[in-house]
Amino acid sequence: MKKIFTTAMLALLSAGAYAQTSQGTVSVQGSMSFGSATSKTEDSLILNKTISRGINLYPSVNYFLRDGLAVGISLGLSQDTYTNMYQQDEEESKSKSQTVSFSPYVRKYIALTEQLHLHGTGYISVDFGNRKYKDRLESSYKETSTSSGYAIGFYPGITYFATSKLGFTATFGNFSYSREKSTPKNNQYQSSSSTSKSLQADLSPRSISIGIGYFIAR
Repeated sequence: MKKIFTTAMLALLSAGAYAQTSQGTVSVQGSMSFGSATSKTEDSLILNKTISRGINLYPSVNYFLRDGLAVGISLGLSQDTYTNMYQQDEEESKSKSQTVSFSPYVRKYIALTEQLHLHGTGYISVDFGNRKYKDRLESSYKETSTSSGYAIGFYPGITYFATSKLGFTATFGNFSYSREKSTPKNNQYQSSSSTSKSLQADLSPRSISIGIGYFIAR
């Protein structure tokens, strides 16, 4: 009887552990990334310093079409600030940009153990944003612009399931192709829109995100 009871308990625990990524499971997740960097340049014996900071929030929901394969959609909220400091005249210029993005994605999970899963995420992202710039020499001069674009990419990650319903996730890196169009609003030097394209592999600390998810089995 004791052996039967032990076997039954192990079976239930195993079922609970694998239930997180089984067909029909719905998960609600949220992740965050933060980056800060300082760089210095010397031009004609004039020392300039640039300080950049950024924060990104990614709430998402996904559904498992089959065991280990989920589709979902993520909302991205990003804010970046750049401060350029000039030692020559002790002035500084500042720019601030905010972006909202919508990203449908497909994610494949591969179980290393019952609690630890690797996963890869392929996504398509559509984003809209705005940028504000203040000149260092003319305090009254302010420049604004709006932007829109899309990206197609892939990033890896890992999830640790602390319980059958609660998972902690970390992702690192982003391999993507993106296209963005920027339209100036009150720029005295530029009045026409510009388009940029890029193919990049981002492996900077800024690409690291930490998140938590709640998994609801069917």
